[in-house]
Parts: sequence; structure tokens; C-alpha cells
Amino acid sequence: ARLYDEAQRRERWRAAGAEVATALLSGTEPEEVLRLVATRARVLAEASYSCIALPVAAGHLLVEVVDGPPELAGVVLSLAGTPLGAVVATGEPLLVSGDAVPQVLSACPVSSALLVPLPTVGGLLIVASAADEPGLRSTHTHELRAFASQAGLALALAQRRRDTEQVG
Repeated sequence: ARLYDEAQRRERWRAAGAEVATALLSGTEPEEVLRLVATRARVLAEASYSCIALPVAAGHLLVEVVDGPPELAGVVLSLAGTPLGAVVATGEPLLVSGDAVPQVLSACPVSSALLVPLPTVGGLLIVASAADEPGLRSTHTHELRAFASQAGLALALAQRRRDTEQVG
């Protein structure tokens, strides 16, 4: 039964990845693709909410895409001395819980959060469990990393489109 469940989980992630790739290739606006990434990441990681935070100034990220509480939108996250900064610096995902959680998303109480780097832009995909829900499992790290790579691709495509429009 466990192997079957694991195979089903991998298939759901694969199908969601294909959905994101199709959206990218069909010309869907990058912002819509990022919303799709955030939503699928939240659902498949069995999280309470997810967000995508992008660099806005040295040492800070801005939460730009949210699938969850609207109060997260527009929150500025500091990287200095936080788990967020460690993930951006190392490029390695990190599951945080306990005392480290308030340093991640102080705008919403969480029991745990999985922080995944967006490799091409220096941002993060964050999935989190609400404070009154069970914590996240590290088994989703590999799949979330692939999703974050797709989000980074969406952002790179958006920048290329903007550059092309400015030239043309």
C-alpha cells in the first residue's frame, strides 16, 4: 500500500509539472504560471498556503504571489540572519519548524514551512502549514525543487518578453 501511495504521489507531481510546462509553452502570462505553481505546490505538498517571494532590494524579498491568506501579499521578508537567507545563499531547500518559523512568515502563524530556492532569480517558493495543522513532511522537497525551477523559468521568460517588447 505504501509503494502504491508513493507512486500515486509521484504521478500527481508529474501531472502538475506537465500542466505548468504546457502553460509555459502555450504562452500563458508568467504571472498566471506563477499562480499555478503556487497553487499546485500548496495542494500537492498538503500545505495550508504557499507563496512566491522575489528580490526587491539587497537582502529583502517581496511576497508577490500568494495561494492562501491575502495578508501575505506584499510582505517584505528580510534575508539577514534568517532561514530564508540561508536558502537563497546555499541554493538548497530547507524545512523549518519550531523556533525558526517566526523568522519565515511572521504575518501568518505556521507550524512548519518548506523553503525552496528559485534558482534563476534569487527568490523563494514557500509552502507552509498553519499553526493549528500538522507540520509538512520533507518527502516533498524533490518535487518542490522541480516546481521552483519551473517558476524560475516562467520569470526568465517574462523578463525576455519584456526586454523584447522594449526593443521592438
